[in-house]
Amino acid sequence: MVYGNETLLLIAAIFVFTCSVVPILFIEEPKDLKTEVEEHAKSHTVLDIFKSIFPLYGFLVFGVFSFNFSFLSK
Repeated sequence: MVYGNETLLLIAAIFVFTCSVVPILFIEEPKDLKTEVEEHAKSHTVLDIFKSIFPLYGFLVFGVFSFNFSFLSK
């Protein structure tokens, strides 16, 4: 409140920009990628896929809920 809305928005924009761009400058990646992806692609099962999307179950339930009440209730 001391600095005003415009100044606070400017400070927030600079902070977000700094926290988003500066870490990218310090990330180092290997030049050669290993081909372990092909081995892992063959070993995945349906259960592994459901385990990997566990944090997204809320979105899945919301999608089914909204589909039922938006499209099927008419």
